[in-house]
Amino acid sequence: MIKGPWLVKSGREVKLPDQDIIAVQQNMQFAGELAQSLIVQMIHTMEENGIDISENSFIRDAAMIIELVQGTIYRDMKLSHPTHKFMEEFVDLVVHPDNTVETEVDFTIITELTDMLEDDDDDPEIS
Repeated sequence: MIKGPWLVKSGREVKLPDQDIIAVQQNMQFAGELAQSLIVQMIHTMEENGIDISENSFIRDAAMIIELVQGTIYRDMKLSHPTHKFMEEFVDLVVHPDNTVETEVDFTIITELTDMLEDDDDDPEIS
């Protein structure tokens, strides 16, 4: 027989995180790390080939590439990402009878959209 003062339970139970949520968080972390690794390799290769990676415009472009790569990884993992809608709206995909795939980025629509956004910036604000 063991004697002792035993701790009295507080009446509250410890809640453990949902295993599905943990798995999603781990997948998101993996996707981020993989995207970062891929982009670091790409940037290193670009620098070795004379691309100036210190320019702010390069950094802006790279930020978009990172998000697009991460979105690609998310899609494979059945996770949603904001770039998915962008890609579906602005990239046309055609599968030919021989199963070859052809893609085309619709820069006309992208340019029209960005022009509209720029025009909206010129409008005076209404208070």
